Amino acid sequence: MTKAEELINKHLDKLNANNIIGKDGNIYKGFLNAINEALTITVVTSTLPNIDSTEFRNWLKSELYEETLNRFVYKRGGFEYHKDVLYRHYTNLYTLL
Repeated sequence: MTKAEELINKHLDKLNANNIIGKDGNIYKGFLNAINEALTITVVTSTLPNIDSTEFRNWLKSELYEETLNRFVYKRGGFEYHKDVLYRHYTNLYTLL
């Protein structure tokens, strides 16, 4: 029995759901197969550029963020933004590509 099956059985027992789907029935087996398949889907992730990378610095320039005297703060349109916040925004955009 896989770990997924053990966890599902534990929760089905808590819900007393055995009488609804039956652990020997096709619905149960189909449910387990679907869960196991979902758990084995490979998620492709690309490596995100580092906060000090050229890619991130170029993005800051392309978005018209200007450096300030504080190396952790950038300015655009009269507003100041912390570098960490901008980096989080950049990585969110980067993962959407």
